Amino acid sequence: MGLFLVPAEAVGRRAYGCFDWTGAADLVLADVAVPAEAQLAVGEAALAQALDESTALACADAVGAIRAANALTRDYARTRRQFGVPIASFQVLQHRMVDMAIAEEEAAAIVSAAVSACLLQPDADTRARIVSAARVAVGDAAQFVARQCVQIHGGMGLTEEYPASHYFARLELFERTSGSREDHVRRVAA
Repeated sequence: MGLFLVPAEAVGRRAYGCFDWTGAADLVLADVAVPAEAQLAVGEAALAQALDESTALACADAVGAIRAANALTRDYARTRRQFGVPIASFQVLQHRMVDMAIAEEEAAAIVSAAVSACLLQPDADTRARIVSAARVAVGDAAQFVARQCVQIHGGMGLTEEYPASHYFARLELFERTSGSREDHVRRVAA
């Protein structure tokens, strides 16, 4: 693993839209030759730390989307009426929203630990375990909250015009970034 300084004109780019309405791009390097001096004096340890930091930041972004989805769901349940009463008064939905709030708090707590691990820079193995544990926990919370949000909103939860669909897509995309769940579980176990 290495980091190289490559002239901008040597890098091609294929831009595309993600299913959460954000943009991304594939960087394409074809027939690029760079001298050995183009390698930056950054070791594998620094690159591993940068990847851990980016994973911790992605987790923090997911917690923000979880919070927004929960707030939207609570507001909707307070205003949506069924059988003459707000659906927030239905016990089964109260239980779901409590579980969603617990998932949010658990995710926020472990992300705080992951960010601290990146800032305080303990040994690389400890940092890796904490960040991977956060990625797994936040991924689980993201999946749970996204699906409950859509279910409580019903059909309108997936319409492109309504914010719930955007939170759902954002949280689903998070689950597909920063390595797979299985990779992070193996990393924690190791």
